[in-house]
Amino acid sequence: MTASLADATPDLTGIADNFADHTLYGSLPTQDADLEVDATERLELRFLSSLIWAPTPLAAQVIAALIGTPEQRDDHTHSEPPVAYLPTTAPLLWQPTCQLVFTTIVELIDEGSPLCPELVDARLASRGQRRRALNVLLTTISPRDHTALPGSRDLPHLAAALVDAWYRRGFRTLAVRAAQLADTADVDELAGHLHELTTHQQRAEQRRLTIRDTLARL
Repeated sequence: MTASLADATPDLTGIADNFADHTLYGSLPTQDADLEVDATERLELRFLSSLIWAPTPLAAQVIAALIGTPEQRDDHTHSEPPVAYLPTTAPLLWQPTCQLVFTTIVELIDEGSPLCPELVDARLASRGQRRRALNVLLTTISPRDHTALPGSRDLPHLAAALVDAWYRRGFRTLAVRAAQLADTADVDELAGHLHELTTHQQRAEQRRLTIRDTLARL
């Protein structure tokens, strides 16, 4: 379940376009990577545990605050994703298996289904993904550190912490891209690159603050 430490370093091969929004793709620091991976995993598992046990209406509100309502996610009329929520192209959870479980929960909520571990497991099994997600799902039901399950009141706060972690990872990746451009771009193009990267960062900051404000009102 735990991602390898190699995954902590930025991989920009899939976003080579100089003007791609690198804040949407995250990385962890190479210094103290073990600690950062562990902290990230704990936060994501606590969030999923709180989400899966929360009353369905609250879970739906938190999901809408994070990634928009189904209608908003299906609205492709915008040239840029709105800043009121995260675009679907932005992986909110760093651990791929945690992101898979989150996506499955979102599907159930969107369909109007009640939310419980058994229904999440059944949906994963129907797609042949049960084995891949088993450890994460078991941990959401019974935390490995034997702590109490997080309550519903924890959910908006855990979601806010998750957004902060996403923002920090994106900031780090953007900084790596800026350093790469400083070494490789034509000197006459550096100012344009900096302007574009700064625009992306300002958009990410606005998105983070807007989402946190929405979560604080739940």
